[in-house]
Amino acid sequence: MKGFAGWAIELYNRRTSPVFSVGEYFDGNPQAIVNWIDSTHPEPGFRSTAFDFPLRFALYEAIVKRRYHYLKYFDRAPGVLGLWSEKAVTFIENHDTEEVRGGEYGTAFPGSSKTLQGYAYTLTHPGSPCVFWRDIYDAGISYETQIRRLIAIRKAYGIRSNSRLFIDSAIEGLFYSAYVHGDNGELAIKVGPGSWAPSGSQWDPVKERLLISGQDFAVWGKNRSIRI
Repeated sequence: MKGFAGWAIELYNRRTSPVFSVGEYFDGNPQAIVNWIDSTHPEPGFRSTAFDFPLRFALYEAIVKRRYHYLKYFDRAPGVLGLWSEKAVTFIENHDTEEVRGGEYGTAFPGSSKTLQGYAYTLTHPGSPCVFWRDIYDAGISYETQIRRLIAIRKAYGIRSNSRLFIDSAIEGLFYSAYVHGDNGELAIKVGPGSWAPSGSQWDPVKERLLISGQDFAVWGKNRSIRI
């Protein structure tokens, strides 16, 4: 199922003037989704965002199968995120992939630590991330607390849909690491079992701090004045 045609979304948007609009075009080809986004307003103007299915598939391969090289396409992120981050709505699970439906249109994440690693990526990266209801309200207080912490970090550091992303490493079997520049400071992110920490002249060990960590993920921040 591809979802609504772009012209239908354009019609809804013209009639309702939404602040934010997101549509579903279920396709593994990011360029096909970008083309759909363009079709939601063929003339310069308000265009819908779209769920980034190609990125979600890449995250599954990377986190569940440790194919971290899936998270780097040349020098950019995979999926719509790498082509047009302002229009990419990133996610880990939705009603089509969740386990209760047997992963009808995509294999469900195994939950627990793997799912949390996915949110460590989406909630610290550009794009417009969303959190699946079951992952925050039905997974237990520990996971809810960690997801809320990641959301608070994103807000505090001013990470936006178009924030600048630099991918440091994407090494199969080891880890993915990246830096994201927000309005209020910089984040460094590592996902995977390998050992990595931010470094370089821009990262003074005295000023950096670990903001959150868990099984196979960690997030550091470069702005000690921020309190979360």
